[in-house]
Amino acid sequence: MRRPGARGLAACRAAVLAHPDSAVLHETLALELVAMQLFDSAGEHYNEVLRLDPQSFTARYNLGLMLEFQRRWAESLAAFEQALALTPDPRSDQTVAWHIGVTRYHLGYEEDALRWFREEGHSIRPTRPRGALLE
Repeated sequence: MRRPGARGLAACRAAVLAHPDSAVLHETLALELVAMQLFDSAGEHYNEVLRLDPQSFTARYNLGLMLEFQRRWAESLAAFEQALALTPDPRSDQTVAWHIGVTRYHLGYEEDALRWFREEGHSIRPTRPRGALLE
């Protein structure tokens, strides 16, 4: 696993300064900042990604993960609910549904969380036929 460092962070910041309208570069910088646990700065860059590309599934999902890690459950839930509307494939649906269940559980909605785990997670089409990983 690659560890973030000051040089990588500096390179990302320089790239963003050179190309401030690049959602991809802002998201790359946000990921580096999260890895260094610089969450406030990361959040600013995720918000910039969403300003530049409101339909970015990965930015909404990764923002949700960052907020979930910080135990900012209500904000995390909002990000995951928005990400769910943008999921690019069934596997992503299932992953986002799982995190919605986690955040709802921590917000005190245990029955609703169980529904997300049970119904949403299992009702979504699998991405591969059973046994495909074994072939």
